[in-house]
Amino acid sequence: MATEYPENLSFPIVGYNLENGSPKTNNIYGTASYLKNNIFITAGHSILNAKESEFTAIAFRDKMDSTSNYIYHTIEQAEIFEDLDIGIVKLKKGHINAKADKWTSKSAEMLGDVFALGYPFGYNISENEFVVRGLQGYIVTKRRFHEFQKKPSVYELSFHCPKGISGASLKNSDSWHVMGFIIANASTEILVYEEKEIDETENKKTIYEKYETTKYGIAITVDNLLDRKSSILKTTFREYLEKEGLLE
Repeated sequence: MATEYPENLSFPIVGYNLENGSPKTNNIYGTASYLKNNIFITAGHSILNAKESEFTAIAFRDKMDSTSNYIYHTIEQAEIFEDLDIGIVKLKKGHINAKADKWTSKSAEMLGDVFALGYPFGYNISENEFVVRGLQGYIVTKRRFHEFQKKPSVYELSFHCPKGISGASLKNSDSWHVMGFIIANASTEILVYEEKEIDETENKKTIYEKYETTKYGIAITVDNLLDRKSSILKTTFREYLEKEGLLE
């Protein structure tokens, strides 16, 4: 598995405008993973943010080498599951250089090793260059995400997930099976020190506080999606993945 090119497994969601007939990239808004049949999955907010540009596309390397260019394939259809911040898109027909990884419905163990490939701060605007990066860590816990109304199950991750990695698939480090999709960060803040100064001459009080903050990446677990029906897939995720041989 380690010999796979990361650009074959993770793909930037790009917003662009046309200048003199050529695409001018505005930014990378997230990372997508392949589901076969020109269908990809990413974060819902990545699709919405990219749509602020004139055109929205997924970019692909034409060859797997450091000097090759990216080719843009325009998104033809999009479907967003707002309660999970997950979206799937379908591209216009055409040859794409992409590989789909299997999903697993098995829950990850606490402290289990995981990783994500994607494009955190992945657009170097001065060089018009896309940079794919890998983030690796472990599962901190599995819990309910109370920030969403239906409180879906999520994994807390030991690593922070910067802008551009949203939508990337979270994978088991051993099997490379997909266990979830990165959507956000969460933080815990605790007051660890407080000191008060009172100036009686000026009737002024100053309070000094020190907080300790911990940040975690957040990934939606795949079990939230498996029995969800999709208009693009024309069936549930589970049935589609089983038909395509993508569910362990």
